[in-house]
Amino acid sequence: MNNDIIVAMFGYKFNKHYFEFNQKDGELEYRDMNSTIRIIDYGDSLYHKTICPDSCATEYRILYYKDSLTVALTLARFYDMYVGPINRYDRRGNLIGTKNTDAPFNYSKDDVVNWVKEKYDVDLYKKPKWALMSRSPTPFPHYMLRFLDKNGTPIVYSIDARDGSLIFQNIDGVKTKFKDDSIWYPKKKEKKKGVPTRHRK
Repeated sequence: MNNDIIVAMFGYKFNKHYFEFNQKDGELEYRDMNSTIRIIDYGDSLYHKTICPDSCATEYRILYYKDSLTVALTLARFYDMYVGPINRYDRRGNLIGTKNTDAPFNYSKDDVVNWVKEKYDVDLYKKPKWALMSRSPTPFPHYMLRFLDKNGTPIVYSIDARDGSLIFQNIDGVKTKFKDDSIWYPKKKEKKKGVPTRHRK
């Protein structure tokens, strides 16, 4: 599912009456469409809704303006990562900005999930026990992930998101480095030395 489908399923307009009638201390949690829905009022200018489908590692978030009750922002998280577009809207529902969080990662999170599924028959989309995945664009795009295989063996990988090559693995405590640690510390560009000039007397 993408953000547009989630908004269509769970509301273009915020139901303020339902929230205020059922909330406790600014929070409300309930079940709908095989998902857990959490709504929180942090005291800012927005209502924050999080949709967590059952047995799924992806959660979807919809932020609503408190004054117009319309959608202000949509985004998705897969484990500890923002994934896909983060879309911003004005109070009339017009898209006013978007950020593609996947842009720095040539080797996508779907590539990672499919590789784990093919190699270990573990489905990271379903958020199995102990599984976790994160990524960062610095100092270069890379993933960190962990999971248990079918025998309960703990497995940890670091993967280069530029091409999908392995950086590091730890399988049941046996560590293997595939790339030198120097990749984490890129060389600083040396400043070009200028040609000294003579000062006329």
